Amino acid sequence: MKMYKQILMPVLLLLASCAANSAREQPLLQSDFESDPRASGWLSGTYKGIEAQTEWVESATAHDGKHLSAKRGFWRSPEVPVTPSQYYEIRFRYKCASGGFWTVSATDSAGNQLPDIDSSLDNATEWTEARLCFRAMAGAELARVSLRATRTAPLCVDDFVLRPIDKRLAAQWADSLYKSMPPVLLPPPSGRPGLLPRAFRKLRNRETVTIVLLGDSIMNDTGNSALDVLLERQFRGASVRLANSVRGSTGCSYYAREGRVKQYVLDYQPDLLIIGGISHGYETDPIREVIRQVRAQSQCDILILTGAVASLEARIETYLKNSHSFRDDALNAIEAFPGRLANMAREEHVAFFDIGAAWDSYVKESAQPPSWFRRDSVHANDRGKQVLARLLLSYLSTR
Repeated sequence: MKMYKQILMPVLLLLASCAANSAREQPLLQSDFESDPRASGWLSGTYKGIEAQTEWVESATAHDGKHLSAKRGFWRSPEVPVTPSQYYEIRFRYKCASGGFWTVSATDSAGNQLPDIDSSLDNATEWTEARLCFRAMAGAELARVSLRATRTAPLCVDDFVLRPIDKRLAAQWADSLYKSMPPVLLPPPSGRPGLLPRAFRKLRNRETVTIVLLGDSIMNDTGNSALDVLLERQFRGASVRLANSVRGSTGCSYYAREGRVKQYVLDYQPDLLIIGGISHGYETDPIREVIRQVRAQSQCDILILTGAVASLEARIETYLKNSHSFRDDALNAIEAFPGRLANMAREEHVAFFDIGAAWDSYVKESAQPPSWFRRDSVHANDRGKQVLARLLLSYLSTR
């Protein structure tokens, strides 16, 4: 009898595990749009007040069958319940000669809007399958997906599925993007373990590591890259809790005031705080102030990043808009900022990584235009997010 139990128990555990995985990966939302999607909660609308052309193509004689169509507008799914830090997969077929955009919007238990997860769809003149992944943000309770067309061509969508997936599949999705790109070849800088002792010790000892990304939409994109599962794969046995603590177009001049460091950093109890983005106004003092406030109440490691992804012209335009200065002044401030930031990091004894220079170098050597990695002139698409993730992986590598 004892022998039978020894044989049977692993089998039962395996079956229970498979059943749990199957239940967890059942679709939360699924539609082939054969019936009117508005009856099940799908909504269409305009984007930024521009007159839209959205319709449910329901004609039985339509060449492409029944599907959603949007030009200069969007279709938005019903809300579905989500679990913070859980990964989800979105699959659908689409066709659009000028590409499109997708967004995951989420709210917390109090109905507060959380930062969106955004990316783009490549041009597709024939029906093409899209496979997208996202991780629900900390505090997320409900989420919905928006599919938006460009202004020049209709976006057609059919056979939509949204389901939870495990980290293994999330890593496979990230790898499927990365294998279409040149590898990131960045030798790890020396001296990092000495400046990031807590993070490296926990990663090497296979402990749980909490990483907070503080900044703007660039940092949000960085966190929405499957960075946590890629780090867990690099440091086998470690568990990475990743929190995107971000606001659009927001830098440390905001986070340093009115006790916001507690809400945006300390409440997460980080082991590693990564501060970055392009919204610090090219000023180092607010970043220094955040560092000092954090250090007064936490033993976490701190890593400072330069800005990345956004084109130089977009940064100049933003600088001129906010400062009412001259173009030469803007260019001088932008070019001098990485050096000033590195000096400040040395003075505060925190780690520094010029990820902006690494991004520029990678894109230049990739033989692809910068637009191949961006969804607009400022933000990364899913390929660009993989570049950000792999650059950080290289920086944190022990090899």
